[in-house]
Amino acid sequence: MATGIKQIAKLANVSISTVSHVLNASAPIGSEVQERVLGIARETGYLAKRRRKASISLLSTVLLVGTKKAFLKYDRNFVAWTRLNAFRKECQSRGIRLNPQIEEENETNPDNIVEAVAKHRPQGIAVMQDDR
Repeated sequence: MATGIKQIAKLANVSISTVSHVLNASAPIGSEVQERVLGIARETGYLAKRRRKASISLLSTVLLVGTKKAFLKYDRNFVAWTRLNAFRKECQSRGIRLNPQIEEENETNPDNIVEAVAKHRPQGIAVMQDDR
């Protein structure tokens, strides 16, 4: 029988929603619980199966939204640039085209995002913000 989040929840002695939150990083969960859930997911082969499934991308275009401030090139912005570069490489490896929507101001303008969505028709939107 294939391992799913119900089995992982039972083995980790947590709720199904906790497993979901850990696997999707969608809520703050304590590190001990995270490690336990991820360890079981790894041991049972669930993470490997999930990675294989995720490698078949359903997205062809993603709108990358951010401000010029978030994309400044300087030493203290290293984390943001590392994340951006990793995201760009992952999209490239999956054949996902990135369409940047970089705002000149320090805040994103919702009207500009709506226009960019209408123009590019992306299947997803990624928002990059200044990490300060």
